[in-house]
Amino acid sequence: MKQKLLFSAALLCFYLAEAQITYQDINPDFSTTMDPVTESADNLMPIDLNNDGTREFYFRWDDMEVFGNESWFVHFCSTPVSDPNRQFMLVPGNYHNLLVYGTPINASATWSSNWDPTIDDSYTNRFQGLADRYLAFKAVISGTTYYGWVLISFVNKTLKVKEYAYTTNAGGLTAGQGALNVTENVKGNLILFPNPALSEITVSVDGNQNTPFRYQILDLTGKKVTEGTASYGDPISVGDIAGGSYLIQIETNGVVHTRRILKN
Repeated sequence: MKQKLLFSAALLCFYLAEAQITYQDINPDFSTTMDPVTESADNLMPIDLNNDGTREFYFRWDDMEVFGNESWFVHFCSTPVSDPNRQFMLVPGNYHNLLVYGTPINASATWSSNWDPTIDDSYTNRFQGLADRYLAFKAVISGTTYYGWVLISFVNKTLKVKEYAYTTNAGGLTAGQGALNVTENVKGNLILFPNPALSEITVSVDGNQNTPFRYQILDLTGKKVTEGTASYGDPISVGDIAGGSYLIQIETNGVVHTRRILKN
């Protein structure tokens, strides 16, 4: 038993030493529908990579009439404007490259710093008939390079943002890497129960019982409330935490997953 525990601890330390992939499941999906009466919506679903309170990326749409005809555009943008430290993978015409699962996102890709490239518009309808697609982004913040992806869908002028992930690994990542439904590190569906929790909460993943992980529980401002290590299938004590909504970050095999929990 002692040898098993030492092996598990060593394995966990090895994984934590690897460059992380930070994964955010947006649950429920962020959804916004373009509307010619409203005409525009800005600063949608902002992404703050280093948690300093300043967005690096966000979505925007415009739905209006131009020369008597309806004209609409949906964008994935960067802040600051046209900053060479904020980049995207694009195709000709200043359009986002709509990536499929497994596409490499790294230094070898062709990057552009155009600040508001288009996902789709009324002139091309390039997203129509497609399934979910990934958008790639790159940011350099205080000398650290981030590579990431965002999974979206776009049907009937409704944009849905479903999940995103990023890493500071120099080798980058691939589109979809880090998501629970496709990760090679964690198989099955992650379940937290009971949720809401009273004194304990258990994290379970099909086929990964007893696998060690590290966790942090954060309040909704991002302040750490508690942290520790556990294994899938084992209860985590939350009895000393005040009632309310929290985020739990679960780190295993170099991947961080975030879920919302309620404490009664």
